Parts: sequence; C-alpha cells; structure tokens
Amino acid sequence: MRKFILAVIITLALIMSAPAQSVDHKVKELAHAIAMAEGYFIRGTIPNRYHNPGDITSSSRHAYPGQVGLSKRGYVIFKNSDYGWQALYDQIQRVIDGTSTRYTQSMTFRQIAKVYAEDRQWAKKVCSILGITPQTTFEEYFELAPRFTFPLPSTKEALR
Repeated sequence: MRKFILAVIITLALIMSAPAQSVDHKVKELAHAIAMAEGYFIRGTIPNRYHNPGDITSSSRHAYPGQVGLSKRGYVIFKNSDYGWQALYDQIQRVIDGTSTRYTQSMTFRQIAKVYAEDRQWAKKVCSILGITPQTTFEEYFELAPRFTFPLPSTKEALR
C-alpha cells in the first residue's frame, strides 16, 4: 500500500510540474530570440558588453540583482551574463503572471515592440526566430488561459 501511495504522489508531482517546465522552456526560447534581436551574441554590442541580453534599460542604479551600473543612455550593466539572463527571464515571467506594469498577456508582439524596442523591425526579428507572427499575443504564444476582470459592485450594490 505504501508503494502505491508513493507512486501516486510521484506521478501527481510529475504531472503538476509539466506545465511549469513547458513555460520555462518557452520563457528561455523567447529570451533567446530577444537576445538575438538585440544583438547580444555579437561581440562589442551594448547588450554584449553590458552582459544584458534583453538590452534592458532603467532609471535606477539598483533596479536588478547583479546590476553594477547604468550607462549614460540608461542601459543596465550587469556583473555577469547570468544576472542579465535572469533579469530578462523575470521580465518575461512578470508578463505571464500578469504582474508587469508595462505589458499585458493580451498584447501582441507588435504592441510589445512599440513599448520595448527602438528598432522598428524588432517584432519581425523576434517572431521570425520563434516561427510566429507579430500579431501573436503572449496568451497565444504561452498558451495561457485568457484573463478576465469583472467590475466589483459598489458598496451600495453589495449591500442589496
């Protein structure tokens, strides 16, 4: 009986962790596409020199773990590439979780590009690498359930 219970627990753990693994893979896949579009893999570029694969900008000198500086143009300088990758993964994850202050799950890659990138071809580059169109939304790419928000009743309505 103990072996059966143990087998059920292990099976449930594997089933429950499967969606997280697929999202994790897609987060890394998207981050890699962004890094390619930003020029991270080209020696001497700003993303490459600053260990910043997402070409992330900030106005704060202490916005990210591993941040050691900020360029004159606001590009975050990371201690090493591991910190830069983690910052990019975290930004993507915040959009997925619905906690991003700049992007929503329902935005298309074209809409995200208008906020995220200076390069007008950014959405086309990223989407070409991923094999999707710029009209694809985060919801569609990550196969997320659409988020619904319902208006809360006013205090008077709630008391009726």
